[in-house]
Amino acid sequence: MWTKAGPPAFDLPGLLAGAALVLVPLAVMGLLALPLRRQTLVAVARMALQLGSLGLLLEVLFRTDHPVLILAWWLVMMGVAALTVLGRLPGKPRGHLPAVLAAVGGGASLVLAWCLAVVLRPDDLLAAPLLIPLGGMILGNCMNGATLALEHHLGRLASPEGRREWETLLGLGATPERARRRFLGAGLRRALLPILNTTATVGLVSIPGMMTGQLLGGSPPATALLYQALILLAILAAVTLSAWWAMHLVHARLVDSDGLLRESPQGP
Repeated sequence: MWTKAGPPAFDLPGLLAGAALVLVPLAVMGLLALPLRRQTLVAVARMALQLGSLGLLLEVLFRTDHPVLILAWWLVMMGVAALTVLGRLPGKPRGHLPAVLAAVGGGASLVLAWCLAVVLRPDDLLAAPLLIPLGGMILGNCMNGATLALEHHLGRLASPEGRREWETLLGLGATPERARRRFLGAGLRRALLPILNTTATVGLVSIPGMMTGQLLGGSPPATALLYQALILLAILAAVTLSAWWAMHLVHARLVDSDGLLRESPQGP
């Protein structure tokens, strides 16, 4: 039963009923002979293990609320995000790790700092219950945005069509900087489409995570709306910075000042 104190707690039958939802995709995959059932089960098992571990960790962080532990966990989150971006790129080019870490971590950290220090202004800027959930939403979207941008940019540079377009631009007199902006613009558009679609349809098609959490936690709808607007604007700004910086820094590693490729865009 719903109470003003918050949402109803899960009991064991409810938990088992929720877990039974995984049978739906498994049944459809079996019907279509789609070889994704093992991958789905592994993903669900990883989710359960990771969420359980996260729950234990957050209990410690929220209870101690120590700035050093909170900042250390934020650095771990940035490192995992950067490694995840690289793991999704063709060839898994480890040489791009410093650039991706700086772009994803820098974009997320800068926007998170603005939200905390300028917008929300809590008494404790490093309060774990505020920094970690808010930062996690921003960082996760930066990770996805940088992945989409780099996949598009590196794939375009590596493709015969993209190489011809690059060489044609330079041959027609465009400077390497102008050609770079054209390529980076296409990658940034790819990265921003998901968050732009979400931002344009919020409240009409879906109620995103921040607002849902606020409502389930018993916050007034007006407060939930303000927090949701903040997180969407923060994600839009952070994804823009992270995707742009990731492409810019990686491009600088691959292409010299004359517009010539130093190494393969997709690694060895």
